Amino acid sequence: MLTRKEEEKLLTWLKEKGRSLPWREEATPYHVYLSEIMLQQTRVEAVRAYYYRFLEAFPTLKDLASSSEDEVLKLWQGLGYYSRGRNLRKTAILIEEKYGGEFPKSEKDLLSLPGIGPYTAHAILAIAYSLPYVAFDGNLLRIYARREASSLSSEDPKIKEKGEKYFSSLISLAPKEGNEALMDLGETICLPNGKPDCLHCPLKEGCLAHQKGEEEKYPIRPLKKERRKESRVVFLLSYQDKYVLDKRPPKGLLASLYEFPNFLEEENKTPEEILEEHSLSSISLDKLSSYKHIFSHLEWNMDVYQGELKNPPQSSYLLLNKEEIRKLSIPSAFAYVLNYLV
Repeated sequence: MLTRKEEEKLLTWLKEKGRSLPWREEATPYHVYLSEIMLQQTRVEAVRAYYYRFLEAFPTLKDLASSSEDEVLKLWQGLGYYSRGRNLRKTAILIEEKYGGEFPKSEKDLLSLPGIGPYTAHAILAIAYSLPYVAFDGNLLRIYARREASSLSSEDPKIKEKGEKYFSSLISLAPKEGNEALMDLGETICLPNGKPDCLHCPLKEGCLAHQKGEEEKYPIRPLKKERRKESRVVFLLSYQDKYVLDKRPPKGLLASLYEFPNFLEEENKTPEEILEEHSLSSISLDKLSSYKHIFSHLEWNMDVYQGELKNPPQSSYLLLNKEEIRKLSIPSAFAYVLNYLV
């Protein structure tokens, strides 16, 4: 447990050194929710512009509930993990229908909403409603593991249980400020990669890892699994000054997003033959480039070809002009092709 002196020191540090973040200016449940969903797997600086743009389009939860999925995904374009954007809209609709437009103050009710897990639920309850919940994430896990020089793996469920208990008195004292202080400490001082800035840490005196000079040893992490790799061919195909796109299935990787036709590379098959297999035939193909796109669990190595179709594509494909394409939510995996086109 943190001592009361350490808790007060940390809260003073927040007042003096805490980050100025747009979602802290008016910490409504909607603002906290939106920011926390955006911040999952995404850096703070990358989120700022998206946050402002999103609020400009949907200033209230009711506005978000009234939106279309394509509108939301277009604004989400570039943030990745697109299921987060879809769940934002689904949750807004459910809150409007089931809770009269107000975020529930019950952990159980929040957890029943799409895309809201324990961390996001606790962040809303603590920061927006000042209720004593610990928003326990990788930052807090890292701080706890270093403070206690914990021998538990970062994947062990016990470390979360112990960490939440460890910070519980701070959170009971100041739910909103306590969580924000720990978030900022993990983001700016107790860093995950490279040596942490222990010199400026308000909690360095009681940190066992720091005392042993072993800050970078903690938390103990299991070996990472190697990403699966795929070789794909991507096609920028035109027909009468329009371009061929497709929409991905409603479930799975990049669900419901728009894409340029792309297929697994097949050994001993030319790009022309691969196109023919998928009912697309071109007059000629020119190779534009090769590039790589990395997902958390998967790596795409992509060869890009440009060509003109002999015949119009089947009705399962979309045939659109450049202006229509600009309005679609196209994931960053196809950013090279999109930028080349528009």
